[in-house]
Amino acid sequence: MITKELLDYIAYQLDHGVSWEGVRRDLSSSGWAINVLDDAYSQIIAKKKEASAAQVPSALIEVSPKVENLSANPEQSRINNPEKDLVSNSATSNNSFIKKNPLLSGENGISVPGIPKQEESNKKGKFIGLIIAAIIILVLISGSAFAYFSYIYSDNVIQKIFTNSQTIESGEFTGQIAFEYSPSENVKQEISNSTDIPIGINTIKGELDISGKYNFKDANNIKMDLTVKVDSKTENDAKYELNSEWKVIDNNFYGKLNNLVVPQELDQYVSPTKSLILSKWIKLNNSNQEGENISTTLVNIRKEIQKNSNELNKNLAKAVNLQFQGFETYDNALCSKFKVVFDKQKTKDLLISLAKDNGSTDEEINANLKDYDKTYEEFIKSTNINITVGVFDSLIHKASFEFIGSTEQGSGSLNINISSKKENTDVKVENVKESTDLEKIFGELVSATTALNQTIDDSIKTAMTEAKDIAETYKSLKDTYINFDTSINGEKLIKENINSWGGNAVTIFTSKEKYCISKDLINAIGTSWCLDSSNFIGNGTCDKTKIACISASTSTDSTQIVTPTGTITPTIIVPTTEKSEIQELIDSLGSSLQTYNTAKGTYLGYISSADGIKAVKKINEQEGDALVVATSKAKFCLMKKINDEPTYYCVDSTGYSGKSNSCASKNISCE
Repeated sequence: MITKELLDYIAYQLDHGVSWEGVRRDLSSSGWAINVLDDAYSQIIAKKKEASAAQVPSALIEVSPKVENLSANPEQSRINNPEKDLVSNSATSNNSFIKKNPLLSGENGISVPGIPKQEESNKKGKFIGLIIAAIIILVLISGSAFAYFSYIYSDNVIQKIFTNSQTIESGEFTGQIAFEYSPSENVKQEISNSTDIPIGINTIKGELDISGKYNFKDANNIKMDLTVKVDSKTENDAKYELNSEWKVIDNNFYGKLNNLVVPQELDQYVSPTKSLILSKWIKLNNSNQEGENISTTLVNIRKEIQKNSNELNKNLAKAVNLQFQGFETYDNALCSKFKVVFDKQKTKDLLISLAKDNGSTDEEINANLKDYDKTYEEFIKSTNINITVGVFDSLIHKASFEFIGSTEQGSGSLNINISSKKENTDVKVENVKESTDLEKIFGELVSATTALNQTIDDSIKTAMTEAKDIAETYKSLKDTYINFDTSINGEKLIKENINSWGGNAVTIFTSKEKYCISKDLINAIGTSWCLDSSNFIGNGTCDKTKIACISASTSTDSTQIVTPTGTITPTIIVPTTEKSEIQELIDSLGSSLQTYNTAKGTYLGYISSADGIKAVKKINEQEGDALVVATSKAKFCLMKKINDEPTYYCVDSTGYSGKSNSCASKNISCE
């Protein structure tokens, strides 16, 4: 059936530059029959031709000849056509509503009921038309009309939104997130305890941009394209930037880091590894431990949502009210803007229902909702949610979420704006032309991190040697070692060149005639470097009573120790027929890979797991080159060059362990 509202909408869209194909597609996706749309279009074209021939402006909105009936019985009018209730009840917004709505304002060549075009010869008719239009608007925005919309029609809108959203299979979206966050003292302490990296953030604020495409039309081949950009600063203008892209194509998951910027004091931890992955597409594992690929997982999630959508839809419609804010256009579509308001008791009922569906007991629910009233009031005060919904397709085209408040984690503000368009169109996601496997990148990162940590250890040792020079100079001037570490040069060196690398702080004991300095190394975990006034330099710790270094009973690296006489004694490696510790560690990693393959049917995934990372790191803490790793679903090989031996020690999936010249990436075996 062709309605007047349909004719008005089509005419308005055509007059504002939207093609008939676009209007026809949007309306058909909202449930309008094609033949009805084509007939309506034909009527509009015929009417335009008649108007053009007569050279008379065509009024797109007609004045009802029975205005007195609408005024006398507004409730009946609303029941017959509830769409006319989509207006605000605010008396102060009447004029702004008329101005903002081109269907009522007469802007852009669209005529208002009873208001002719501006002509000097018809001032009286213009005045009468304004009065008639004002009467109609006042009736539409009466208190009873708005009450009807807010408390009855809003339920229908929510249900339509929820139902129609289940039909979306493709589209594009953009989003912006503005944030400011000041962590609480507890969070600051947790950060300080969990990392050796000097983060030192009190307040951070910035913006995050998200954009993407998605196509779920083929259940066996989900396609997604996501871009994430973060640009933020701390209170000291320390800058953080992240620019990344993510894709799902042909059941594979890809990630790419385009740029990463951190403050200068953190750059030493990032730069050595950043260059290895910058601007490279990295292909991640395409299946989880249950063998499901990305597409299967996403399809199952959608099915689960659709399965429970009817009941959730009903409960959500009860818990949420929509307060109409006015009309606006987005992406050439007429939309209604609503403020989302949660009903206190019905929202609580919804939370209880969801908790029970997930197996929570009454005791657990009561405990979690103990402070519900207080939490609800705080949420209402600190949160503002708005959605912009298409009048004809009942889809959310824009949504905004604003939060200002504080929690146990800190205080801050969050402003999120999301826009969606081109729903159910032919969205194209470009393929990844070239990518690198995660296993290969991980091996390179481990090697780079190990090299970085070794460089850090060398820097700590060098700085401690400089501390020895400062101590001796201080003794010659003050005739004591006491407080040499708090002198200007001593304090600066310790703060900027020794403790700045992380780990435990340097230990210093002094007396008039003695001093001792020791510091845990970063790469050689469990090892401390020590030097004292007796000229001892090497692996060891400070004895507080003796104020001297106690040499470590065994040494895990081939460092040199300077004896009190000044002679250098290198660590001696004794040849043995038994396997070395490094070889045993590599053998153990090979056994773990075999066990993993027995359970999972593949060697892929273990090296990048928590246990695999730990094992590789432990191997690379030993002497020699970084461990070389090559894995596939059916094979693996591990290889490491130890000390100055001409060949490598190699282990592979055939059970071989011994000398080898290479761990062939082509055949993935020791050669």
